[in-house]
Amino acid sequence: MSVPACRYCRQPAVVATVTRDWNRRVSDRAFTLARCTACGLLFLADPPADLARYYEGGYHRMPASVEAMDRAPALGAERYKIDLLRRFVASGDLLEIGPSIGFFCRLAQRAAFKAHAIEMDAASVDFLRTVLGVETTRSADPAAALAQMDRRFDAACLWHSIEHLPEPWRVIEAVARALKPGGVLAIATPNPDAWQAGIMGARWPHLDQPRHLFLLPRPWLLTLAGKLGLTLELSTTRDAGSLQLNRVGWAMRVSSAPSSRIARALLYRGALQLARLAAPWDGREGAGAAYTLVLRKPK
Repeated sequence: MSVPACRYCRQPAVVATVTRDWNRRVSDRAFTLARCTACGLLFLADPPADLARYYEGGYHRMPASVEAMDRAPALGAERYKIDLLRRFVASGDLLEIGPSIGFFCRLAQRAAFKAHAIEMDAASVDFLRTVLGVETTRSADPAAALAQMDRRFDAACLWHSIEHLPEPWRVIEAVARALKPGGVLAIATPNPDAWQAGIMGARWPHLDQPRHLFLLPRPWLLTLAGKLGLTLELSTTRDAGSLQLNRVGWAMRVSSAPSSRIARALLYRGALQLARLAAPWDGREGAGAAYTLVLRKPK
């Protein structure tokens, strides 16, 4: 196929890899990931018209109540996020973009933040509003939603959601405007320069095509942040979430081949042992499967 120009800077792009939906196997269609020759951004060159069906099933499982959420193991698994954020901001108005059913929003509530959210899934929005009491805007266009808000935020977070958005730069620009002076933006996203990515190529699970419309190299995102006047507070591939995604990457890659669900589950568990052997390589700073940035708006 002919590769379209970069969706961000409109400069020429080349094919980076051709892959498939290895993670969820919704279809056997091939997808082309392109790389801009100028800015380095990676983008899905041929997104499907029926993208919504690649998300169906398994993304949003609602607890029965706030109490059930507070007991859920998934809540504890996300605690590192609020611990990380509180190193840079103690409390205040917090916005999460793409929270799903809101485990992080719940942790933010418990940590004395006033949580707000922008989410596109109708069932998740209802849960956030009615069960968690989170002020939530339903929108598939967070940049437009932010433009309509009068409120300003002490913190904004995009935990592995920015790569799903059709124009991530517009969202980051809108968030930068919506932050209070001194406010912080936390972004976690897959690292296309990961050691795993080089080893696994088109079968790297964190490509997650076609759901990931973009893969954002860390230098690309830092360049954009600098243009917006945001200063770097933290840049790491060794936070708890990124290290966990190293392990998940190996487990998903090894368990993706068998058609039997039982066989995949057994291989997934076994591959976690492989991940321990790989840890000296993909556990190095800069080499991890994902990175986390914390950026601050000047006062």
